[in-house]
Amino acid sequence: MTRQYTRHGLHALKTRVETRGLKELDARTAVAKDLIAWRRNLIGDLGGESNVTTAERTLIESATRTKLFLDHIDAFLISQKTLVRRNKGLSPVLKERGRIEAALTKTLVTLGLSRRAASRRTTLEAIRG
Repeated sequence: MTRQYTRHGLHALKTRVETRGLKELDARTAVAKDLIAWRRNLIGDLGGESNVTTAERTLIESATRTKLFLDHIDAFLISQKTLVRRNKGLSPVLKERGRIEAALTKTLVTLGLSRRAASRRTTLEAIRG
């Protein structure tokens, strides 16, 4: 009986995204579109592009990358026949998923879980009436 090896591709994806950023993703794919929308919604929840600080922007980028990795692992795990290895317990990928999910949760808690209202900037034209 031969063993079939499966490759989840997470390490290659992490390397590409961590070195080149999210620009490495093909923006035409459904995954990239969903990720971009999630990032846009997160910025909106934090009060909009003009209200996000540099530190928050860094955390948002980190959270977006972490969400990409988490979604990639979820897709891999769903495609598996079983998540329990014979006499060895849970799949190591499932354990890694829990660690990555905890990292995403920690980043989101650091950003804040409450929605912020976008500040309204008064323009010169609005003042002049």
